[in-house]
Amino acid sequence: MLKCCEVSQAQMSVWSEGTMNVVSNKHVSAVSLDGNPDSLTRWTAGIAVLLVIAGLVTFSYLLQQLWNTWINDDLRSFGMLIPPTSLCLALYEWKPETWGTRGTWWGLTLIVAALLLGTLMYMSIGLLLFVYFSGVVLLFGGTRAWRATRFPLLLLVFVNPIPHFFGFLVDGPLQAIGARTARAFAHLINVPVTGSALKLMFSSNLGIFIAPGCDGLRGAATMGYMALVVGYIWKMPALRWVTYTVGAVALAYVFNLIRLCAVIGYYWFALRLPVLGQYGTQIDYVIGGLLFTCAAVFLFGIPRLAKRECVQN
Repeated sequence: MLKCCEVSQAQMSVWSEGTMNVVSNKHVSAVSLDGNPDSLTRWTAGIAVLLVIAGLVTFSYLLQQLWNTWINDDLRSFGMLIPPTSLCLALYEWKPETWGTRGTWWGLTLIVAALLLGTLMYMSIGLLLFVYFSGVVLLFGGTRAWRATRFPLLLLVFVNPIPHFFGFLVDGPLQAIGARTARAFAHLINVPVTGSALKLMFSSNLGIFIAPGCDGLRGAATMGYMALVVGYIWKMPALRWVTYTVGAVALAYVFNLIRLCAVIGYYWFALRLPVLGQYGTQIDYVIGGLLFTCAAVFLFGIPRLAKRECVQN
């Protein structure tokens, strides 16, 4: 009788543990199926891949328009760097524990919504790409993966980096500021300025026109986006990140005014050495490139200096 009781107690212990495991597994399964499945089945994954391909086909017309904007508009041409930058930042955040197999079906809802909106053309291409790829990340990686990649995804909104209305509002005032600065510097070094079109006439074959492309808007936008990316990589606090980005934009405008003055200084020498006049366009690009490189080096150096000071303190 004693052995029977011992065996019965042992069996009861095993049965109770098995029952607890079954209940526990059922609970986990219920939680997982409630909205965050552990894994996508093979056929549903195939449908998801087809939807991704369908999205690219649906957006083909808008993507073609975006490509035409990039290659035909110098002001917005650097927007073609944003998608690969977004992809690189997403891969930078890739971690096995973040990109698990715990996708959520809410991602499929966003994908379908983006496909419908893309067909109806109710949204800009940047917002459509953000919604669409947010759905892809949610479908395959879940909310944790989306939170890890939210900045790279938001960066897709700016594939058209400078909206047209912003150009109209800002181009004019910036041209006026550049013209006044160039005119003042020209008078300072005794270079004659004639014409209401802001054309600096030095001789019959020398001249410079302060055009919209010389107002510094493109350089300022480029520096601003660079600062956003660098601040994100260095994990800057929000206030410091905003200050750093605004400072980068202001620095670009200051360097553009320096560029205008440097070009006028070059023409001052060209008046005295006419052979230099034929290189005016090229020297403008050289001056602009050098100044932009210096500004970019300074921009990338600030976080390193700040980090070094923090370590020393």
